[in-house]
Amino acid sequence: MRLGMLIDLRTCIGCHACSVACKSEFDVPLGVFRDTVKYVEEGKYPKAKRHFIPVLCNHCEDAPCLEACPTSAIERLEDGQVIINKGDCNTNKFCMAACPYGAIYIDPEEEVAQKCTFCEHRTAQGLEPACVDACPTKCRIFGDLDDPTSVIATKAAANRTRVWKAEAGTKPKVLYIDPQGALQLIGHEGVQVPTATRYEANGPSVSTWSPPTSPPSPPAAPPAAPASAAGSNAPAGSNAPAGSNAPAGSNAPAGSAAPAGSGSQALPPAGSASKPPAAPPAGSASPAAPAPAVTPASPAGSGGSK
Repeated sequence: MRLGMLIDLRTCIGCHACSVACKSEFDVPLGVFRDTVKYVEEGKYPKAKRHFIPVLCNHCEDAPCLEACPTSAIERLEDGQVIINKGDCNTNKFCMAACPYGAIYIDPEEEVAQKCTFCEHRTAQGLEPACVDACPTKCRIFGDLDDPTSVIATKAAANRTRVWKAEAGTKPKVLYIDPQGALQLIGHEGVQVPTATRYEANGPSVSTWSPPTSPPSPPAAPPAAPASAAGSNAPAGSNAPAGSNAPAGSNAPAGSAAPAGSGSQALPPAGSASKPPAAPPAGSASPAAPAPAVTPASPAGSGGSK
């Protein structure tokens, strides 16, 4: 018998039901995990992808932690499960240094090394591990890899499977169906491998946009004021007659270029002929001439001034 686990990444939804069930089963303290789910991303918008990858102890056939432990606290059971006997652990952390998957941690409360054990207390009674039982999409299959009729062996034979960090040569018994190659995005100690080099042809995977630094454009000029009279070019408020080009507030006659607010008639430029004031429009009444002064008559009988 060789117990193992098959994880189908095509159906994992990253819900963490497995890691929550594991914590509940073993009362795992906050900040550490026996079983967790890695999130890795690749590509760029609008073709970005996120992969969910459950990771745990691989129960390797050539387990480096087993050989590194100086107190023999780590042992392999007859069914292939690798477990830690807490009573023999002195927390020397040699096993942690030897594991290429970062699957072993020190329990901060019990002060012993801990890791996934495939729930050997459950499997000994014919039950499945807590993570397998809790998975809503049934992406995890647990069973005997040596039994060709088992569900795990049948599915593994029907699909191309991978292992995490095959180059370590540990012969893991946790297999993955990973058609998109997401496992290779998990680097050393579970940190995601940068994906920029895999997608150089598509440009950088992060935005290089930056806000503009040029000053804002000046505000638009206000609209011109309406003319004061029909046909006049003079601004509003001008005393110039219709047709005058005089600025606002000028008393200059038509055609004058007197500055605004001067109150006097503008003189023509030197050497130019003076132009008479513009004639009033046809049909308009000419202004009346002032009446001559009348000398009062002397009183009757007066001899006039002597």
